[in-house]
Amino acid sequence: MSTCVTLTTSFTYDSSDRNTVISQNWGAQKVEYDRDVANRVTKRWLSQNGTYLDAGFYDYPATGDTPDYERNKDWNLIEKYYSLPNIH
Repeated sequence: MSTCVTLTTSFTYDSSDRNTVISQNWGAQKVEYDRDVANRVTKRWLSQNGTYLDAGFYDYPATGDTPDYERNKDWNLIEKYYSLPNIH
């Protein structure tokens, strides 16, 4: 006997039409996003069945839309971003 499973992905938006949540498998897996006033993602939470599994916290320079680095839920530095000179 085979079992068919329907996978569903849903998107939630805030009043400014920015994506705030992506849910998969009837909400069992979820990614939530927080943004700053410049519309840059500052936090990303990953959860499954209501339990938070991991997070990404992004820090930006005063100007610009590329983060300087990303930290995880334990506040460990997991990615550092560099700008290359003369790349347009």
